[in-house]
Amino acid sequence: MADIVPITNIRGPAARITEVTSTTVASTEPADVVMIGPDQNRKFAFKIPQGPRGIPGVNGVENDEAVAAYIDAPDSETSAALLGAYSDQDRMGIVLPSGSSMGAITLSALQEACDTAKTVGRRVWASGTLTTDQTLVIQSDADLRGLTINYTGTGVAVRLGSESEYTRRLHVVLPHVIAANKSGTGWEGVVGTTGVYAVNLDSCSEIEVPLVRGFAIGMLVYGASRGCAYNTFSIGHLDNNQINLQLSANASGWSNQNTFVGGRYSHNSAEGAQVAGARHIEMVAGLPNVINNNTWLNPSLEGLTPEYHVAFAGTVNVFMNARWEASPPRVLWQNGTTRCLILWGYQSQSINETFGTGASQNVIIASSVKWTSSGSDPIVTLEHSGSSTASLLTMMDPGARAAGASTETAYRARASATDWRFKRAADEYPRLIINGQDGRVLFGNGTADPTRYLGGVGTTSVALGNANLTFATDNDRDIGALGASRPRYVRAGTAIQTGAIATADLPTPAAAGKGAVVYDDTRGKLILSTGSAWRNVDGTAL
Repeated sequence: MADIVPITNIRGPAARITEVTSTTVASTEPADVVMIGPDQNRKFAFKIPQGPRGIPGVNGVENDEAVAAYIDAPDSETSAALLGAYSDQDRMGIVLPSGSSMGAITLSALQEACDTAKTVGRRVWASGTLTTDQTLVIQSDADLRGLTINYTGTGVAVRLGSESEYTRRLHVVLPHVIAANKSGTGWEGVVGTTGVYAVNLDSCSEIEVPLVRGFAIGMLVYGASRGCAYNTFSIGHLDNNQINLQLSANASGWSNQNTFVGGRYSHNSAEGAQVAGARHIEMVAGLPNVINNNTWLNPSLEGLTPEYHVAFAGTVNVFMNARWEASPPRVLWQNGTTRCLILWGYQSQSINETFGTGASQNVIIASSVKWTSSGSDPIVTLEHSGSSTASLLTMMDPGARAAGASTETAYRARASATDWRFKRAADEYPRLIINGQDGRVLFGNGTADPTRYLGGVGTTSVALGNANLTFATDNDRDIGALGASRPRYVRAGTAIQTGAIATADLPTPAAAGKGAVVYDDTRGKLILSTGSAWRNVDGTAL
């Protein structure tokens, strides 16, 4: 910079100021100036406090950048005015219980926050630990994942929804809910309690349940004169409740079309094994509107404590890829349960089933298929869209498919809508065909298409076609046993040939039976049995 006029210090030599700078500091900092450098190269640095600022006035330039700067500046009048009109809760769209910022939380403050959140359409946030014997009611979006409720009452700890109206389209993370009165083994101290009561919820796509422990019923999904339906529950851990999850409704309610994702269902092993009344999941039976179309995806059902790991009721309720962590897992098909499904899952092949009256058409698909049916409905219906002769079912030797064997040629058995075919894997052709379309059973040896058959003729006869009737061992079997089981007539188109037997080898007349005719090869003529003696065919003595 240009030289500045020297200042003569009467007490010292002349000095030269070579640089002057200024910096704006917060209004809370004091003004200050610092001089540094030798006499001929002095530098001055000024600190100037920032005064109150506002939106640009007459001489200001209004633009987005300037306004943003004023909002962000904690010492500006603009920022102060904005924070005065809109709190952090307003800006974030949340409601906090009063006093929670000081680390303390009460049920009354939390309930007030929940009620406010419902009224203004916001999400309630809370964390901490709360001990209460009262019910917390939630009817708004909520994030309570950091909150633990130790419940000491005798009823419901947390109610999600209303018994008098629908609660729709919520996103909720529930608190950890623990029955403080549960001690030791058994549930005598918590009779009648429910950890989470989800009632009349509709289309709530995210209900997260981190932990419910120690209640008579851990979580109850309930329709009270309305439906609790179309909801998705993400289960964390339902632990050591007598019934971990129950679905039910009153006489005019329903509990249908809900999805339960993941989660652990467990009991303390100290509770015992196969404890009467203990369940992981129970669907209440006998309701006017039966429990139906609920789905469980990938749950883990653990331990030996439950009398039944799942007590099914209603219809078309499905478990997919559940982990049946017990030996054995137990399932109860309650009275009238129909068309429910267990599809795969760890140890699903080991499930022990108990059937109530009228339980039918329920299916377990594991390493084998277990299927019950009743009435006229078929268990399985197979239909080929292209041809009635195309295979609907093929059976092969172990490892055949892995080895690349063809299902068209290396089958052991196969079925179409018209016939069943059986052969050895290496055979080119079937050895046996049961043809339901033509009413025939065809026989072959695997080297050519079978043409020899037994088949129906008219309404009273069975025909042997393209074949001789041959006995594997000569003179060892009969056509018609003695007595009433003999054929009425034996007719031939040409001749009837009897055996040629030496006199010494003839059967006794009694063994041959009255009326038997045989060729006596020694005598060279036909002889006749009277049942007590052999005679000439004209009845005279031999």
